[in-house]
Amino acid sequence: MALSKDEINFYNDQGYLLVEDVISENQHKEMLALVDGFFEKSKMIRENDNIFDLEDGHSSDNPRLKRIKQPHQHSQFFWDIIKESKIEEILRDLLGDNVSLKTSKLNTKAPGGGGCCGMAPRLGILSSHK
Repeated sequence: MALSKDEINFYNDQGYLLVEDVISENQHKEMLALVDGFFEKSKMIRENDNIFDLEDGHSSDNPRLKRIKQPHQHSQFFWDIIKESKIEEILRDLLGDNVSLKTSKLNTKAPGGGGCCGMAPRLGILSSHK
């Protein structure tokens, strides 16, 4: 078990839980470098596609990347993070063993961006089948 009973109870009562040190500092640095690479690639597109959701006003000079769809399908690193970090174990502690990967997304918010994401980047990972 990755979480204590108190943490699970807090999640059940409050609807959220902050878990620190889920990924290493090196993994965090690599994730940020990969996100920078996705921003660079997004400069070459003009409209939403199967990888990128863009904000209004997106251009190569002013990239406004809102979301990277299915990052685990575009980078082995993101698949490894899901499977090899504490993320899956934490979610199983909270939701039970009947969880599976349905989709993933990496929400981003450029400086001055209009998105609603309070934390960026943020990775949404597993869903529960209860």
